[in-house]
Amino acid sequence: MGYEELGRSIAVIAATALTFALLALLPRPGYSTSRFVLFGVMAGAGWVGAFGVVTNRLGVALVGVIGLFLFGFWQFTVGLAALPVAVALLVSAAATGPTRSNATA
Repeated sequence: MGYEELGRSIAVIAATALTFALLALLPRPGYSTSRFVLFGVMAGAGWVGAFGVVTNRLGVALVGVIGLFLFGFWQFTVGLAALPVAVALLVSAAATGPTRSNATA
């Protein structure tokens, strides 16, 4: 298994872990519609980042990473789950970044 496959696997595992962590935090006391929307956007950003890594689109991966960084600071507890996932996606995107063989000249 090369760096590209490992990076893709890490991205999908990280997005899955974030989704499950957010689902576990969702029914905690203080549930509101705004929390549901925030968690949905954060999970979506994680999956957008993972999609960008898997399809080797650095720009799409960075959109997901930036979204997780921005929304991770919104709530401290959620940030503890979102920020490590954003770092994992960033590292995965760097590991699977476009190579000379598939980059256009």
